[in-house]
Amino acid sequence: MRNNGFELTFLLLVLLAGAASLKAGLAMPSSPWEAIGNGAFPTVLGGGALGLGALKTIEMLLRGDRAGAGAPGLSWRIPATFVLMAGYVGVLASGVVHYVASTALFCFLFFLLLAPVRDMKAVTGLALLSAGYAAAVFAIFTRFFFINL
Repeated sequence: MRNNGFELTFLLLVLLAGAASLKAGLAMPSSPWEAIGNGAFPTVLGGGALGLGALKTIEMLLRGDRAGAGAPGLSWRIPATFVLMAGYVGVLASGVVHYVASTALFCFLFFLLLAPVRDMKAVTGLALLSAGYAAAVFAIFTRFFFINL
């Protein structure tokens, strides 16, 4: 499992974030007036991150020395992914751009970064998918979890 420093670092960050989210969600007290407690979303998010991290760990172990090899000339995508995520969190924290617009743009750029396509039909499809996903997440947060975004 050599030559996979970026991949291993990313996996450790995901596992750390998942554990922190799970701990925070389980520590939040439930309100007697809510159907789901305050900690439901962070608990589900943390559990999902830990589950996906476990699957990725198994996959990395099964690949052995080929881990992190990837296609030649594409290693720039790993740090670019971190920069994109940091920029997204910064935009969300600043509140300058609405949640739906910033999430749709983040998803679109993330899709293009991870799976570059040259076909205009595919790019249009990714744009529509990103916008739909952002609107759906916003609706779930505001209508189901009653979180003000």
